[in-house]
Parts: sequence; C-alpha cells; structure tokens
Amino acid sequence: MKVIVVCCGLVLLGCGNKPARICEQAASHFERCVGDVFGTEMKEAARDHREIGTCANDAETVKMYEKCEPQRDCQRYLDCLDGYVSGHGAL
Repeated sequence: MKVIVVCCGLVLLGCGNKPARICEQAASHFERCVGDVFGTEMKEAARDHREIGTCANDAETVKMYEKCEPQRDCQRYLDCLDGYVSGHGAL
C-alpha cells in the first residue's frame, strides 16, 4: 500500500509527467534569470505567478521551454523566450 501512495505522490508532483518536469525546471530557471537581470522584486513577482499546471497543459508553452531551456546564460534564455513568443504570438 505504501508503494502505491508513494508512486501516486510522485506522479502528482510531476515526477512521472514530462511536461510538468519541463515547466518546473523552466520556472526555476526563469525566476533565477529574472532575479539576475531585473532584481529581487521581479524574481519574487515571477515566483508569485508560477503556474506549473497551466504550463504543463499547454503544448506550445512546453515546446517553447524545451527549445529555450538549454540556454544557460540568462540573457540568452530570456531572449529565446521573447523571440519564441514574438514568432508564435501569445502563448
């Protein structure tokens, strides 16, 4: 019984859900970069608007994060996100 509960808990946390993992990783990366580029207040604002479930349910958003996530430099990462949105319209 414990195994089932643990497995269900892991799935709910996104461990078994690739889009949720991508969105969680991207949200952390985005928050860090926003903080590095724009300061602590903006980082906190980004964290306040974190919506992993909404992201994970939007295939275009997941695709954007898959494309941009490898950019480790914050300015390149933010530019990638901006460029993706500019080229694809509002996500």
